[in-house]
Amino acid sequence: MGKGLKLLAIPFAILTTATIAPATEFRLYFLGGQSNMEGYGRVENLPADIGATQHEVLIFHGNPLPDGSPAGGVGLWSKLKPGHGYRFQSNGNDNKYSDRFGIELTFARQIAKRFPERRIAILKYANSGTSLDPAAAGDFGCWDPSPLIPTGLAWIQGRTNADRALRQTNQFDNFLKALQQAKADEDIDGDGEPDKLIPTGIAWIQGESDANHGREIANRYRSNLNRLLRELRMALGDDDLHIALGRVSPSQLPDVFWKHLNLIRAAQTDFAREDNNTTLITSSDTYG
Repeated sequence: MGKGLKLLAIPFAILTTATIAPATEFRLYFLGGQSNMEGYGRVENLPADIGATQHEVLIFHGNPLPDGSPAGGVGLWSKLKPGHGYRFQSNGNDNKYSDRFGIELTFARQIAKRFPERRIAILKYANSGTSLDPAAAGDFGCWDPSPLIPTGLAWIQGRTNADRALRQTNQFDNFLKALQQAKADEDIDGDGEPDKLIPTGIAWIQGESDANHGREIANRYRSNLNRLLRELRMALGDDDLHIALGRVSPSQLPDVFWKHLNLIRAAQTDFAREDNNTTLITSSDTYG
């Protein structure tokens, strides 16, 4: 009787071991900010090689919507291809691709070239016109992570003091929703095996909206940037996560001008100088 039980236990142990597969590790990069991160490049102008689907790279692109929108941040994992730019939409079940693209296409190619052993996963949430400061939000929204603070002058007007203490959902909340949904999918590549996301880096491009209002708002950008990037790191689960910080550049268009751009650029430069895990990206200064 004892021997029979022992023989039954052996195949059961073998079966149990065989069904447990190690999780596939994906290096997760968050791409966030406003219009220059959202992406305005035209897909029709892409070279054939860059315009091809990158089957080994996965992206979760949170639905970009203004503050207070219940569907902001929803999305799903898919293979990276052109169309993740301005006017991209997602309802959480399907993606509606646009005729624009952002940095994600060449970013993923460069990471794959430098680290060919890595599986790459991108979490993107960016929305044009958005600010860090609530007073600069306008109709676009802001990224302020404070739990109890209004989200823009347009929303504040006509509200009571009690209403003002109850902040509506903003861009930081949309990012959190995208992150939560992205992490909730335990099989992001759909191969039937478990996957594991390893937060690896942040690319942040934003600042024009905060430069285009009063000097006081521009002067607050340094502290607002420090707080937001700290909260992004905490949300992603690594307080020392490396950041590639894109410095905003002067426009080459004669009719586009940001009033206090010099203050925003100085704040970004100071942050990168003082934070050991931040690299300031300045090559955009030379773009046309």
